[in-house]
This record gives sequence, structure tokens and C-alpha cells, in this order.
Amino acid sequence: MIMDTLSSWPKYLAIHPGFTQAFRYLEAGNLDTGSETRQAINGDLIFASFMRRTAKTRETARLEAHRRHIDIQFLVSESEQFGWRPTADCVKPDGDFNEERDVQFFKDAATSWHAIQPGHFVIFFPEDAHAPMVGSGEIAKVVVKVAVAF
Repeated sequence: MIMDTLSSWPKYLAIHPGFTQAFRYLEAGNLDTGSETRQAINGDLIFASFMRRTAKTRETARLEAHRRHIDIQFLVSESEQFGWRPTADCVKPDGDFNEERDVQFFKDAATSWHAIQPGHFVIFFPEDAHAPMVGSGEIAKVVVKVAVAF
């Protein structure tokens, strides 16, 4: 997991070949969080999902992890908290892995909680189970999915 401000994205380029396109997309600022749509950036290798949702509580947020994609979650409005736990330490699956949506939910509790502010991003790798969208009111964010196998 990595948390930082959007202006710091160039220092993470060596981690993955798709990060340049993903972060340039976020930096361009055409982030329509008013509609829940998926926008292709580089076909199925990199795409963005916009969301505006009512915040969850720590008790109602479920840990989730992905196998085929890295999440770059960029917060547009409000503050957000998210729970974190190493995926390898999650031992209580909450249903089967959803191959189509590339998501596995867990009943395990987060081992730590973190806060993020608008203009900041967090990168979740497959090793990072995360419980997002915790806060109050409505949270608007953009999630850029970057394929692990590029």
C-alpha cells in the first residue's frame, strides 16, 4: 500500500509500466464522479471507475482484495478512512472469489485504519486487503484499475 498526494506520482513510475498512463489520466482532471461509469484508458489493461457513494462505518465496511488488478484510488471530495490488512492474513472469506469483478471479500477485521484527504491517492496491490469508503456523508472518488500482468 502506498499513500501520497497526486503531485508526487512521478516517484512511483518504476513500480509498474502502467502507472504513467494511470496517473496522467488522474492528473488531467477530467474526473466525472457524478456518474458511475467505466472509462477505458488502455483497453482492459487500465480503466477508471467513478463513484459517489454514501460512506460506510468501520463496522459495515468489508475487506476486499483483487488478484488481477492494482487499485489506484484517488479521493475527489470529502475525507475517507479505509481499513487495511495483508491479504495473506485474511482467513475468513465472505463468499467465493468473483472472477468477473476480480474481487474477494473477507469477514476478517482490518488490522489498521488510515485517513486520506481530497487530492490524495492510495495504491492497493493484490497483497493489500482494504475496506474502503468509510467516513460520513457522500464520498466521491475515482478508482483506476491497472492490470498486474501488463
